[in-house]
Amino acid sequence: MKTTTLLSSLNLTVKPEVSTADPVQNRRNKLLARLEEQRAMACADLAGESYQVLKDKLVQDAVSGIKTKVSVPKRIKRWYFAFDGTHFLEVRYGNKPLELAKGKSAIEVGDLKNVPTVIETVVQAINAGELDSMLMSIRTPAAKAAS
Repeated sequence: MKTTTLLSSLNLTVKPEVSTADPVQNRRNKLLARLEEQRAMACADLAGESYQVLKDKLVQDAVSGIKTKVSVPKRIKRWYFAFDGTHFLEVRYGNKPLELAKGKSAIEVGDLKNVPTVIETVVQAINAGELDSMLMSIRTPAAKAAS
C-alpha cells in the first residue's frame, strides 16, 4: 500500500540559475544614489542648513558585551567645491573622480545655486547610458586582487 505525502503532490524541480543582477544597472544605481545625496547636500547648503545622513552601527558594550544598534552620522564628502569664486563638481565613483572627457574630471558650475541643476543633468546622462562604458571600466578591488 502506497501512501501519498503532501510533498509528493507538488511538482519538485532543481532551482534554475537565474542572474537578475545587471552589473551596469547596479553601478548606475549606486552612482545615482550618491548623486542624490550630493543634490540634497547642495540644497541644504543653499538653505543655510546642515545636511546629515544617519546609518546604523552595532556597538558592543564594554562591560556587558551586549551589542546594540546605534544611529551614527554617515560621513559624506562634498563632490562640489569653490575655487577662485567659481564652483566645480567632480562626479566620483569608488572615491575616484570619473574622467568625463579626455583629461577632464570636473564640471564648471559657476555659482553654488547651479549645483543641483548640474547634478540633475548628470543624472539624466546616467539614465541615458552616457556613462555606462566609464562605469564598467572601473575595476573593483576584488577584480584588482584577482588579476
